[in-house]
Amino acid sequence: MQTRTMIFLALSVMSGNAMAGLIVSNWIATPTTLNFDITGTIDAGVTFGPSQMNSLFIGPANLGNQPGASTVSGTWLSLGGVVTALSSATLYSDSDSDKLQVRKSSNWLVGDILNYSFSFSDPDLVDLSGFDITGAIVSVGRSDYMAAPESAYQVGTFAAVTSSVPAPATLLLFGLGLAGLGFSKRTKV
Repeated sequence: MQTRTMIFLALSVMSGNAMAGLIVSNWIATPTTLNFDITGTIDAGVTFGPSQMNSLFIGPANLGNQPGASTVSGTWLSLGGVVTALSSATLYSDSDSDKLQVRKSSNWLVGDILNYSFSFSDPDLVDLSGFDITGAIVSVGRSDYMAAPESAYQVGTFAAVTSSVPAPATLLLFGLGLAGLGFSKRTKV
């Protein structure tokens, strides 16, 4: 059975110094696939440590290097406009948590623009159809180097943004009402 979850999320601020104006939308998760879009701009400074910060993580906590994790590589498609060049997108799954890592060949910087649609598909993909991304955090970290622990700095957290979508019955009633108006105008002429 395929479960579809459509979620529209926005990044909220964790501290006055750390912001990223990112939006995750069109989250569709099944037992073997995961698709979603990320758009927005990293729009305020984050104080990082001395190490390279080329990995953007989305997951339940500040993330580190976990060599035992299974990985599934994803593909991405630019949604148009100026975008920051990515080098990889990987979904990690282990006994502790599931998280997404989006990497670029250089450090993430203020003004970096993300405007991508991501797709993961693998028979061994962790089933994320019940995963609630609300409350997941975004952190920036350095690349893995010789399986050394990875530093990660929290950038923000995701929170649900309510968007009203009419129920199918409401749309049906609206359509019947319009048809009735059209019919009544036609009979009066």
